[in-house]
Amino acid sequence: MSREGRGGSKAPGIWRPRTSLALLALAVFGASQLITAPSRPGHPQPAREAAVPGADADSVAWLTEVGALAALGKAALRRRSGKPSPTRARAPEARVERPGELRPGLPSGPGPAHELLALFALPRPLRERIEVPQEAPADDPHPAAAADPPGGSARTELPMLRLYGPLAIEGADGAGLRRRATRGLIAYLALHRGPASFEELAEVLWPGEDFARTRLRLFKAKQLAQPIVAGALERCGAGYCLDAARLRFDIAEIDRLDTPSAGLDSLERAVSLSAGAPLADVDYPFAESERRRLQSLRLDLLARVSAARLRAGEARTALVAAEELIAIDGLNELGWRLAMQAEAGLGARQAIIDRYELLGAELDRALGLRPQAETRATYRRLLGQD
Repeated sequence: MSREGRGGSKAPGIWRPRTSLALLALAVFGASQLITAPSRPGHPQPAREAAVPGADADSVAWLTEVGALAALGKAALRRRSGKPSPTRARAPEARVERPGELRPGLPSGPGPAHELLALFALPRPLRERIEVPQEAPADDPHPAAAADPPGGSARTELPMLRLYGPLAIEGADGAGLRRRATRGLIAYLALHRGPASFEELAEVLWPGEDFARTRLRLFKAKQLAQPIVAGALERCGAGYCLDAARLRFDIAEIDRLDTPSAGLDSLERAVSLSAGAPLADVDYPFAESERRRLQSLRLDLLARVSAARLRAGEARTALVAAEELIAIDGLNELGWRLAMQAEAGLGARQAIIDRYELLGAELDRALGLRPQAETRATYRRLLGQD
């Protein structure tokens, strides 16, 4: 099927740009002739002013005519060579016409008329092309907040995992900790302080069972524990670990505070963190030895706090810490000696005698022993017998 364009009859829309271009060129040519024509007799022509500084009217007209003819020649050469104009897009002939699209053969971009008009377009003012930043007024009541410097003091407090008392995470819902395997997994990784392999964890939580049967249970325990510990439970190689950058541990904080040169404030903080029976709701075999270790750490903290309070002249609070130490371990004579020293500071002489006699009875009943030499020396010194 032949196309109409090849028989000499073309779509009217194709001629419109060319007609407009020709009319515009003729108008420019006529204007230039009027400007450059000599004055006729009897019709004096007004003085002409150059549109461009340094050039007369004849030069301006000549340049205008040359520009118009150059645009016409450029457009004609493009059409004759068959190459599409870079500013025009022609749809492929085989493309199916769709609603809202241009028909094949019709120009879809700016034609030669636009190129000719662009010759006469004035450049956009410089101030429209350059954005000048607007300065905030000096009296702005809401200035922008300055960014925190790297490594600044502003730091979000991380949640803390508590191993003293029932297992808990500060600020987290404890509903997920009702499962025994979840508590055991979190406690073991916190005490292990490093990666633990899948096989190791499965043996800790389900001792003696086949790993092929317990691996899915381990994965389920990990899935339940991860949101509880604020995403700190991660896979580390062929196992799991707790990321210390996302979670704090009470035992790690105690180790940081409990130093040989620690003052009373640091010791008080450490004692408050160690309140409660360690691993109270973790009933796995690995927890037994860890429970004894953590309990011994608390006893040492109580003794040091009681002694520090005595040195600070706080006999009453020193007695409280000493009595708590005795309640945890009644056979630890250090607590009894500290209690007698606190009672001496309070001027309670009879309380010292009663306490010493009670200690002797407890040791005789439980071990068949009498108080240590250091305890007897302390008793005599406090009563003024030495």
